[in-house]
Amino acid sequence: MNPTLEIALISGGAAVAGALIGSLAPAVVALLNSRAETRRERMRIATQLALADHHRIMAEAQAADPFGAVEPVAATFVHHLQLLELTAKGSMKLKPQDLQYLREHYAYIRQAVAKGDNPTAP
Repeated sequence: MNPTLEIALISGGAAVAGALIGSLAPAVVALLNSRAETRRERMRIATQLALADHHRIMAEAQAADPFGAVEPVAATFVHHLQLLELTAKGSMKLKPQDLQYLREHYAYIRQAVAKGDNPTAP
């Protein structure tokens, strides 16, 4: 093959590959940004839900015992975030076992907090 033709083919192939990569890059970046924005929005909603729920828990605990312990707001946040993530994965179709998992996990967190934030304590 003619060396000039080889150089032209390599240059043309590189130009086409560069154009393909350049045209796909914005689509990939948009997809990644969309996923990150969705995750941030879920975290924002979970934070709002957790704070409202935590205020309710604090009010109930204070009414029952002014010096009683309440799990930290982070435990409530984790619970709400997991609920939102399960909802997002299943397109709003939560199964009973999903709710059972959430209930057990939240109970585990509350138990760990009651033991002094050490889940392995006896």
